[in-house]
Amino acid sequence: MKRIVSVTLVLLILFTPLSCLSFEINQSNNIHNSSKLINTHIININQNSENNMISISNPQKIGPQANSSWPMFRYDINHTGRSNTNTSTNPGNWVWNFTTGGNILSSPAVDSNGTIYIGSDDKNLYAIYPNGTKKWNFTTYQGVWTSPGIDSNGTIYFGSNDNKLYALYPNGTKKWSFSASWNLWSSPVISFDDTIYFGSIDGELYALFPNGTKKWSFPTGDYIQSTPAIGPDGTIYVGSKDKNFYVWHQMKKTHHP
Repeated sequence: MKRIVSVTLVLLILFTPLSCLSFEINQSNNIHNSSKLINTHIININQNSENNMISISNPQKIGPQANSSWPMFRYDINHTGRSNTNTSTNPGNWVWNFTTGGNILSSPAVDSNGTIYIGSDDKNLYAIYPNGTKKWNFTTYQGVWTSPGIDSNGTIYFGSNDNKLYALYPNGTKKWSFSASWNLWSSPVISFDDTIYFGSIDGELYALFPNGTKKWSFPTGDYIQSTPAIGPDGTIYVGSKDKNFYVWHQMKKTHHP
């Protein structure tokens, strides 16, 4: 007599859909006259029930930079290098490449429409559509080594080795330019009051009004290659080849050897 034993294994998977989870991070910044500007980041995480993939939307910003995934050198005015865009599902597959006429030392920036901006040693700043085709190029008199920065109005700022900082409209036409005394290797950063800060090989840190006129400048002992960073309270930080790290707070300068 044979005994047959039947065993049934039932695996139950319990899954509760994550429909919508929102985070709001509010940060108050005291700028000059102690007025407070709120930099609000809202991240929406949506669960896709078909492929179980989580997507994170771009942050909604109130501030000087464009509302995009990467609007300037190292993402923001604090230079955290941390974007709120989720890249965890990016498989790393090659999509396209765009060839310029010279070496590329500039880092790219991306505007709110997905247009990519990058400089080249062939003297051009390029605007490239997300599919890799050229939108436009703007030609300077020397190589463009700096990384562009994009403000909340879509204005593109970048420096060239022709000693000039340029401001361009989103269509690639020149808004204004400002001449320093030597090459620009320092990338521009835009503060909450729309002041543009950048360093020069002439050793100066420059502060410009939004219309391109000089607000002030400060001479260090040697050239400035580093890009200025701005703290939550409006303090400006930059390093110089003179071996000093400089800090400006409420228009007062201190330095730390």
